[in-house]
Amino acid sequence: MLHPKQVPVEKQGDKLNLRNLTVAELKDIAKENNIDGYSSMKKAELINFIEESET
Repeated sequence: MLHPKQVPVEKQGDKLNLRNLTVAELKDIAKENNIDGYSSMKKAELINFIEESET
């Protein structure tokens, strides 16, 4: 099995297309970005918080 960072991901411009990632991969990104409460978030919430943290 590939590590999430090794999985090819489509990009839209300079941003990752987060909708193509799994919830587990999104939670890993949220953890790296120090997003509080990520473990109980749903996919859409994770995407929103990750996008906000990257701007």
